[in-house]
Amino acid sequence: GATLIPVILGSDKTTISVAMGQTDYYPLYLSIGNVSNTMHHAHCNAIVLIAFLAMPKTMREHTSTLAFHNFKRQLFHSLLTQILHSLARPMRVPETVFFGHNYYQHVIYAFTVYIADYEEQVLLSCIIHNWCPKCLAHHDNLDGDTLR
Repeated sequence: GATLIPVILGSDKTTISVAMGQTDYYPLYLSIGNVSNTMHHAHCNAIVLIAFLAMPKTMREHTSTLAFHNFKRQLFHSLLTQILHSLARPMRVPETVFFGHNYYQHVIYAFTVYIADYEEQVLLSCIIHNWCPKCLAHHDNLDGDTLR
């Protein structure tokens, strides 16, 4: 038999203010979905910080340009690709893993959920700010029929 290990990722922008000014970071967390609910608390080590993604700053006149927004999105996706590269093979080819009850089992990993607030959803789905990452609704017309 085999066991599916659902991989859960999450991030939330954090601003760190140091003597040099404010810097935005996205701490990237990883957990697996088949641990008990009591283990999902942060103090039980079921959630692991795997990276701090720093976002670049630019001069004020360039912050709203399309080129800079595209650069930030591409950088975010490239960083995620590099960080998660080690999971690519185990997601295609099952690994044999020793479990704590003295048995081996084939394990397959799968990305299942990315927990993110709206700002990270915009970065991940490459949409325009104030648009919905889940449907076609515009922020001014969330109750309207968006499928027509």
